[in-house]
Amino acid sequence: MPIDVGTIIVSAFVSFAISIILLWLRDIFVFKGQIEYKNKKELVEKRLMYIYSPLYFNILSNEQQSGQSTISWSSHAGETGEGKEKESLDRIMENYSHLASPELQKLLAKMHKAGAYRIGKEDGEKMVELIKKEYEELRKELFDTKYKI
Repeated sequence: MPIDVGTIIVSAFVSFAISIILLWLRDIFVFKGQIEYKNKKELVEKRLMYIYSPLYFNILSNEQQSGQSTISWSSHAGETGEGKEKESLDRIMENYSHLASPELQKLLAKMHKAGAYRIGKEDGEKMVELIKKEYEELRKELFDTKYKI
């Protein structure tokens, strides 16, 4: 029985096309997952670097100096607290508050408008609690093994 060359060529092309399609689909799903993980990791890093770490560090500094868990700044330039620390916190709030959780955004806006020395004790405690909780969650998420590519 003679071998039909046309049938062999057609089946080779069909097999090649199916292989290409399967490889393409595999790559789409694999790379899509890797890109999603990478984007999620980058967002977590930005949130930590630009908003949560500076605010968390401010809280820790105040705990070391005064023994109280608060967000504040020293008033180098008078009673209003318009010193370099306030300018730094204002810059953080103005430039990076979009990275904060919606609940923290509301408190940051209130603090930015009124100033930490005028924000209520309840709001201040809630803000400190939120920052500490979300900072720890973000650190845990960042160092979770599922985000290591």
